Amino acid sequence: MSSTLKHAFSSLAWYTRQDAEAWKMLTFLVGVVALATAIASASNVPFSL
Repeated sequence: MSSTLKHAFSSLAWYTRQDAEAWKMLTFLVGVVALATAIASASNVPFSL
């Protein structure tokens, strides 16, 4: 059981390393959208994507 779990974690870690750039891009995009939403709600501007 533990070896299967270990293998799953190492696979996950490998994919995360391979896709590090994609993760950075995704995180950046999510941050931008969250920031835009926060600014829009703070200034009471009707905001829709």
